[in-house]
Amino acid sequence: MHTSLFIRICAILIACVLLLPIVTGCSVDDGNAAKIKDLDFTVIDPEDAPEKLREAMEEKEDKGFKLTYLSGDSLYIARGFGKKPTTGYQVSVEELYLTKNGVVFNACLYGPRKKDVISQVPTHPRIVVKLRRMEGIVIFH
Repeated sequence: MHTSLFIRICAILIACVLLLPIVTGCSVDDGNAAKIKDLDFTVIDPEDAPEKLREAMEEKEDKGFKLTYLSGDSLYIARGFGKKPTTGYQVSVEELYLTKNGVVFNACLYGPRKKDVISQVPTHPRIVVKLRRMEGIVIFH
């Protein structure tokens, strides 16, 4: 009787040890997303973006978008947040930095503030940044 109880307890302990990495979400960070340096960029009017990028933004404006576009020695990164019911939304670049594998871009949408005068007109908040051409991927946060 004691032997079967001992075997059950051992089996439960072994299962717990084997499942621990899955439950705790263990992962190995190879440092590919580590920040190397902040990047210089310019926020541009979406209307001043290259024509093909403007067309892509217009196609996806209701649902939102995360787009990149290369033109000459420039990289354009565009982030749209979809159709919103009113005016007063603002988009801000929170982070734009270089990593080992490319560029991390984080833009945030801020809703109308209580003191803002808003109109009940649908809008499509978006931001477009222009920076020096970079190789690698763009990671949107």
